[in-house]
Amino acid sequence: MAGEFTEVEIGNFIDDYSRLCLASTALEVTTARDVVDVFRFAGEKWGLPAALLTDNGCVFTAWHRGGATVLEYELAQLGIEFRHSRIYHPQTCGKVERFHQTLKIFLQPMGRKPGPPKGRHRGPRNKKPPTML
Repeated sequence: MAGEFTEVEIGNFIDDYSRLCLASTALEVTTARDVVDVFRFAGEKWGLPAALLTDNGCVFTAWHRGGATVLEYELAQLGIEFRHSRIYHPQTCGKVERFHQTLKIFLQPMGRKPGPPKGRHRGPRNKKPPTML
């Protein structure tokens, strides 16, 4: 319907050196499995990295819960070093944070000012495969 917008979570994999966006996806709800799917897509297209740096979001790591995510298992199987940013220190992931900020401004509907994210709706999972850009 015209004028209606669906809020989504945007996931990106950015190359640290070149700042090239290797993969990007937008989903209503992003799961740990979705993160692995996007990581694999980027790896197939651009090659696998020696290391991966993420924040401490639940879709990336479960160390604070005493477990591991599918991404952690995937990286271990591939021999890829997994690095986490310090808690409450977004500057560690500054390049991707800046990319997200720019992307959010670019994607704002005309006439709508950027604001803080609204409460996350955890309704039924969208069964369509993620869109890769």
